Amino acid sequence: MLRRRRLLSVHCDKTAQLADATGGVYRLKTVTHFDFPALLLPPRRRIVRTLSGFRLSTTWTVIPDGFPDVSQKDYLYLPGDARAYLVTGLRSYPRHMEIDLEILN
Repeated sequence: MLRRRRLLSVHCDKTAQLADATGGVYRLKTVTHFDFPALLLPPRRRIVRTLSGFRLSTTWTVIPDGFPDVSQKDYLYLPGDARAYLVTGLRSYPRHMEIDLEILN
């Protein structure tokens, strides 16, 4: 059980993968959205190698109260922040789950 005074109300917009007639694949927001209480941990910074070189990656970890229906590539919005965060990883444990976030580019 997480401490109630440190919980934030996180907004989740579900996404779905769609394919068009030519075979192109893209992601769209669905009409499903919900809020859940969660604890936000401080950001972690690391250097990531990509095809175009190196970049600095900043990730946040969110620990929700319970087990919300969040999946990879969903969009999360934190209170007081207008940016959208992309869910990049989920880890589920017997007593809690962790959600990794990156800023949506």
